[in-house]
Amino acid sequence: MFDFEETISNCHRCILREGCTRVVVGSGNKESEIVFLGEAPGVEEDAQGIAFIGKSGKLLRNTLQQHGMKLEDFYITNVIKCRPPNNRTPNKKEIANCGFNTELILSSINPYLIIAVGATAAEYLLGTKITGSQVNNKTFIKSGRYIYCIRHPAYILRSRTESNLAEFDNSIAKIPLLLIKAKSKQGVHK
Repeated sequence: MFDFEETISNCHRCILREGCTRVVVGSGNKESEIVFLGEAPGVEEDAQGIAFIGKSGKLLRNTLQQHGMKLEDFYITNVIKCRPPNNRTPNKKEIANCGFNTELILSSINPYLIIAVGATAAEYLLGTKITGSQVNNKTFIKSGRYIYCIRHPAYILRSRTESNLAEFDNSIAKIPLLLIKAKSKQGVHK
């Protein structure tokens, strides 16, 4: 397998690299059948260089653990590898510039199932402008990739409703079955 971490860590394709503390490539199993793709590193991720370790990441990781999944079971990364100023949503140019790095990761790992965590990741993978509610808990096959879209845990933390927490839990609970479905689809990667 190609070692994409060094290549991505040395990237200077956009100005976000100049303002970040660390390039957050991703973490987990580089031979995984599942890749989680989020939006961009937050303040904690930027400081420590590890994807999804802030409040949102803790919710995601804890929910995965409650359903029997460990970090060794997946790889987790973001569309953008450098933290945007003030945690703003990355713009189209930044997403396009970092798309090379995201494709490097996805083609190297070549997972059966990609979990789009939030609207930015779903838009990137599906190649179209959408809202999270349009694709939440839905699956797509695009360019040989089996994609499952879930709400971003930051949304769940902001809303803090029992129904949103239950929906998020249910969306995570579906992942093992979706992996089986992804493996059975002809033309899906891995």
